[in-house]
Amino acid sequence: MNRKLFKYNRALIVPNPVHGRLIRSISLILIILVLISGISFYLLAQKQLSDEYYKAHSQIQSTMEMLLPWMIAVYVVGLIATFFLSILYTRKLAGPLVRFDRELEQLSDGDYTRWIMLRHDDEFYDLAEKINTMSSATAERFRQISQCAGEVEQAAAKLKTFSESSPTDDRLKSSIGELNESSEKLQAALTDIRFEND
Repeated sequence: MNRKLFKYNRALIVPNPVHGRLIRSISLILIILVLISGISFYLLAQKQLSDEYYKAHSQIQSTMEMLLPWMIAVYVVGLIATFFLSILYTRKLAGPLVRFDRELEQLSDGDYTRWIMLRHDDEFYDLAEKINTMSSATAERFRQISQCAGEVEQAAAKLKTFSESSPTDDRLKSSIGELNESSEKLQAALTDIRFEND
């Protein structure tokens, strides 16, 4: 595969605003969930131990004294892991979106030679294949239109030559002129469209 095609492959963060928004959204949701569970755990752990347990272990006054350092450590590690996992997950979404954006811009400019190339395990692989199929079908239709436009142009040129060499009425000359103009407009519209890799 082309190295340029996957130039973002090794980048941890794809240089696209979508990736940043996805990371922030997922991280915010996970941080809120971690905070809610941490606060709930803290409130439950504040309850004093029962008298029987307190007598047996007089050094531990509450479960919070024992669990608080571990709870904080687990939540800090969890938040860090969540942040990096959200970067890795959203990268699988943002990378293909960057390629979609680039190739669809070329496609909208009339370049039907462009294909959206994704890895088989990318999230949007099926969508890329459908867009590639649509692009190919559209290019084929434009190719057929271009061929017809060429035939119309040739016919118009023959009619024009015929009308100039033989006496005809004004209506026929006018119709031939309109046909010639339409042929030129159609040909001009098709000149910006690329159907094959040239």
